[in-house]
Amino acid sequence: MDDMRPFVCLHVLGGEVGAVLLEEGKVRDRLRVPSDALPSLEAFVSGRPVVAHSWDLVRGIEDRRTRMGRFGAWRGPVWEVEALARTVRWWAGDYGLGALGVREDDVLSAAEGLASVFSELLDELSSKEPKVLERMAYVAHGTELEEVFLEALRRSAGFPSRIGGRKLEPLKALSPREPSEEVPEEAVEEVLGEGGVCSQRLSGYEHRPQQVLMAKAVCRAFNKGEVILAEAGTGTGKSLAYLVPAVLWCAANDDRTVVSTHTKNLQDQLFFKDIPFLRDALGVPFRAALVKGRGNYLCRRRWERLFRDGLSELSRQERRLLLHLVLWAHETETGDIEEHAGFPRGELWGKLCSEAGSCLGNGCPFYEVCFVTSARRKALGSHIIVVNHSLVFSDLAAEHSVLGDYRNVIFDEAHTLEKVASQHLGRELSPWRLRSAISKLYERGEAESGMLALLGAELKATDVPGRSAILGKIEELIVLCGEVREAGERFFGELAERLPDPGPYGAKVRIRDGRFFEEVLEHLERLLCGLRSLYEGLNVLGGWLEEEKEWRAEIEGARDAVGELAEDLKFTTEVGREDFVYWAELPPGRKEVKLCSAPLDVAPFLEEFYGKMKTVVMTSATLAVGGDFGYMIERLGLGGSQAGRVRTLRVGSPFDYESQVLVCVPTFLPSPKEEGYEEAVEEVLRTLTLEVRRGTLALFTSHRMLRDVHGSLREELGDEGVLLLGQGLDGPRSFLAKRFREEVGSVLLGTDSFWEGVDVPGEALEVLVIVRLPFSVPTEPLVEAKCERLRKEGRDPFWEYSLPEAVIKFRQGFGRLIRHRKDRGVVVVLDGRAVRSKYGRTFLDSLPVGFRKVRSLEELLHLVRGWFEEGPDERRRARALWAQAVGT
Repeated sequence: MDDMRPFVCLHVLGGEVGAVLLEEGKVRDRLRVPSDALPSLEAFVSGRPVVAHSWDLVRGIEDRRTRMGRFGAWRGPVWEVEALARTVRWWAGDYGLGALGVREDDVLSAAEGLASVFSELLDELSSKEPKVLERMAYVAHGTELEEVFLEALRRSAGFPSRIGGRKLEPLKALSPREPSEEVPEEAVEEVLGEGGVCSQRLSGYEHRPQQVLMAKAVCRAFNKGEVILAEAGTGTGKSLAYLVPAVLWCAANDDRTVVSTHTKNLQDQLFFKDIPFLRDALGVPFRAALVKGRGNYLCRRRWERLFRDGLSELSRQERRLLLHLVLWAHETETGDIEEHAGFPRGELWGKLCSEAGSCLGNGCPFYEVCFVTSARRKALGSHIIVVNHSLVFSDLAAEHSVLGDYRNVIFDEAHTLEKVASQHLGRELSPWRLRSAISKLYERGEAESGMLALLGAELKATDVPGRSAILGKIEELIVLCGEVREAGERFFGELAERLPDPGPYGAKVRIRDGRFFEEVLEHLERLLCGLRSLYEGLNVLGGWLEEEKEWRAEIEGARDAVGELAEDLKFTTEVGREDFVYWAELPPGRKEVKLCSAPLDVAPFLEEFYGKMKTVVMTSATLAVGGDFGYMIERLGLGGSQAGRVRTLRVGSPFDYESQVLVCVPTFLPSPKEEGYEEAVEEVLRTLTLEVRRGTLALFTSHRMLRDVHGSLREELGDEGVLLLGQGLDGPRSFLAKRFREEVGSVLLGTDSFWEGVDVPGEALEVLVIVRLPFSVPTEPLVEAKCERLRKEGRDPFWEYSLPEAVIKFRQGFGRLIRHRKDRGVVVVLDGRAVRSKYGRTFLDSLPVGFRKVRSLEELLHLVRGWFEEGPDERRRARALWAQAVGT
């Protein structure tokens, strides 16, 4: 930083401001003052640039200046370290002070630490290629960071440039053998069995008979062309149990298997941990690919076109966000936006990602460096293709345009399959989706933007045949965009006003027939008519520009998006299919309404899919109810034409639950429907937290109750030094999970998404509280409709639908506690129906360990404290004596 002009690095900590003046790369002066000593700080900064972790710090100082009546200029541009780090270290994920290596022991040392990080980032930036830095400076033009990129560009002069973009690798297509060659089940045991390949290659590997049993069953399914449902308890090692036979079979038969998961965490574990291990350990050559939906990948053509058009369609905020993408777009080898840990998806990404409708295919000038084509080629040439459930269903709808044909599939986290299938087979329409589609066509904000505005500007500067007529059509479409936008606002606005108040937590309203829309029919018809006219106009415009391939593709993509909007609006408002459920969703505050629909039963669709598969493997820790697979077989469409080749398997967990878990069911609380229940829950949570001091996860079924409990406990727990985190209150789910893992002894209150898919091993989670048995809300439209259908069939919806669903979710919640052999903890079920109702034992009997009734809060505390103080042998003896005494 020798030639950079002097700047001041600021930090605020504990009511003090630390300021460090840097000149020619060296600290020249320091200042430590109270945060209200603004005149001293202003004199020290003296109009120089300010380096700070984020704008929030500077904004806080400026708010203080305003309150004190100080309005004059006091600083130069603000250079945000966080923003710079997101741009340069796009892969990092965490841009907080600690992650950047800045310690906050002292305000001055923290300020110096920030200065050091800023210097490192500038050095890293200066090592990048000039053409990339030129583009970054161009994007940053007019912003406070522009000077930083120009300085980096000055330093990088003479650095050799590389022509960006790896070209497509040749397609290595597989040719499945017919007839298939069977893989001996002994081959699986040689890998996973005692003294096998895994135990030799993997440090700390433990032989698990359950894993071998499951792997042999999966191997048999591949050999015989079966459908297998395999329930395997936590700790079984499910992923290797299905990957080993899949790899061996596919390698032997030059065939492909799609491995699908529900969560990104499991997807990453498979591709970045398990598969590389097997590639090294097995000695069997095989290829694997991680493939995501088209919208995850950057479209190089749209990216370059954005710059070619001078960024004219971007708002100021979008330009700031775009800056974070420039270096990533140059360095990425996959184009997968999930690589970029510091970029929030939104409307900007919608302007840059790949879209099927506007894709030019092999006619694209960037085809040879296309990320989507590269991903598809890798998938077509791979033995194992890792995807998520959503992509499986969207690829089916797109006639295998991404994954290609395959005949073997493995669904992990298979208990979520029905829900994901329902989402993909359903339709929905929201004001946001409508606005987004229209804004891509035309938007008048700080300047005109959108496809029509860009096309018009380009045509005015050229002399294409029929230019006048084309420009006239563009103006006509721009007017139509305004009319559709207005019709949409009126339709959705009037509809929201006529629906019941959703309250502070939102609401869903069942739509039983088309009469629901009678009072807004005029606005509905105007909107439908406008969308159809817009579709037809875009179709004509695309025909006139037949020779302009790039523009025609963009227009056809926009036309198809408008056509889908019209189709979905018609479908969700006609309410014409008895095999579908329709409803309106209102967020808190009644701002906007979303129209939704979903099939009542996805089993027929899934059954048709299985019929095209040779091998289907479904696995999860929770597939059976009361030891029986009947419920899941029916829900997943396995009871009809596929019944003859369906096999089931249950293998337990290798964990010693008797010594690792204590399950308590208090009987002294009121019933959840009785007065005083919420207060009693608060008291148990408060007492457990303050007396036991262990990491606690409390699982709720109601957002309202979670908020109430959070509000009641927040101040008291905070005064005692306990961090309380509430879902929907203290940040997004990923942030809450991360804080909970890091802050040992904290308390996390979670709802629906925390019941499954969250892995918190060790001391971070030692107490799990299940507040209520997780029955679905009976008035939820899809739940209500499924129950009505069962009643019509003369069946009991409670025993055949509501209870099985709740038991599966209950087991998922229980599974949050013990993730490894060394984990230990206590589960407290606060819903007395678990022991008082005739169905309650269905929940408790589904657990891998017995339970204890607790008659008072004092007894609960005594049991929990004693459990953590005893060793595993003492716990086993105590449990055995207790079971003998009560006869359970």
